[in-house]
Amino acid sequence: MQLIRYTIKKGDTLEKIASERNTTPIRLKNFHNTHCDFQDLILENEIPRGLEFLIMETGQKEFSDEDEKEMQIFFLPKSKVPQTYTSSHLTEIEINNVPLATFTQNQEFNLSIEESGIIYPFCTLQITKNDFDDGIGLKGEFGGLLESVVRLKDYLELNLTPHGTIYRVENRKQLREKWEKLKEDLKNNPLLSEIPSSQMQEMIEKGDQEFSNSYPLEEELNKSVFHSYLFFPLYGRMFLPEKTYEMQQDHHLISMLFSGERIPLRTTLTITEDKEANEYLVKVESQVNKVLLDRNTLQQRYKEEYPFLKDAFDRYDVLINAMYAIGKEDSILNFADIQIEELVNNNMNAFQRLEIERIVSENKSEEENKDE
Repeated sequence: MQLIRYTIKKGDTLEKIASERNTTPIRLKNFHNTHCDFQDLILENEIPRGLEFLIMETGQKEFSDEDEKEMQIFFLPKSKVPQTYTSSHLTEIEINNVPLATFTQNQEFNLSIEESGIIYPFCTLQITKNDFDDGIGLKGEFGGLLESVVRLKDYLELNLTPHGTIYRVENRKQLREKWEKLKEDLKNNPLLSEIPSSQMQEMIEKGDQEFSNSYPLEEELNKSVFHSYLFFPLYGRMFLPEKTYEMQQDHHLISMLFSGERIPLRTTLTITEDKEANEYLVKVESQVNKVLLDRNTLQQRYKEEYPFLKDAFDRYDVLINAMYAIGKEDSILNFADIQIEELVNNNMNAFQRLEIERIVSENKSEEENKDE
């Protein structure tokens, strides 16, 4: 789908613009509200003061040269048929060139994103295979306890914001039911008798909290590199090809070296066209936003958590390089490669690499053609 941003001129009304575009004011308003940012919604039957653009579909009339200059790519998957992907995720942390932690995860999953006619599109994410290695052998301990906990969120029903972050988890009730069943199994599992009762109770209380209705589960999922970069920048972004954009909305990373710290980022996106592959390539580059970075907090945590490091807290940086390949005709993600490096001085390093690849079978291609 291609859209334009129509520049609102003095004297413009919904009725006037709709007449020129051979449509109705209601359709014009509804289309704009479906695809605009939240702050640009039209809630009444007139254009709000201060609104600069209306979002329109290219097919509504023949456009002038001036309109064509505003033509933009709009990434919105058209197919409701779930797409199948594989992913591999590596996490490594080193201190003084000595490996401290290594975690690998390989998954296969089905993903569908639907335009539901509202501001927040509906998405289903179903992980069908989930193989991981925590590097210290805990996966097989205590009857596979860790794996059972990890797999609780293998199926999620989500609403996404216009910028591709998780806005709401819709199947909280089912997640809670899965947790309650697992909790009963844990209490009756003789293999877990080696775990001190205080630790077991603490784990159960944490699970009760995480799967309660009041818990900010959306925030927790958005902290995950897999969940946050899977949808970014698939939905609700408009671009001119062959240009670089700086993201204006809040973009951050949860630190791997200072647990829980939100690291503010400056992020740019560059869109290019691969005519041979019939794809758009989205290059994403991020670095620390040093204006917003709370260096004092990081410096204090460095002293408290790494007292054995004698070097003063000097250099801190985050480098993110990501590449997405997105189909031109259907806006479906075909491939993604995300690399994240977090550095402190020259003696601490955390690295993540997430690769996602779409699996296309002949049968699925036939189903998609029927769906369209």
